[in-house]
Amino acid sequence: MVRHSGTELGQRVLIDQLLAEVLLILRCLQRVREPERSEDREVHDTRSGS
Repeated sequence: MVRHSGTELGQRVLIDQLLAEVLLILRCLQRVREPERSEDREVHDTRSGS
């Protein structure tokens, strides 16, 4: 039982890392596809992010 719960926690961490990487890749792809809109989004993202 302990090993099973341990593997579940490990899988959750891996999934979280994968999701974070996928989101970053999607953002990069959107910026490459839409360079004009990306400039406006970057200004809003920097303000809301910080």
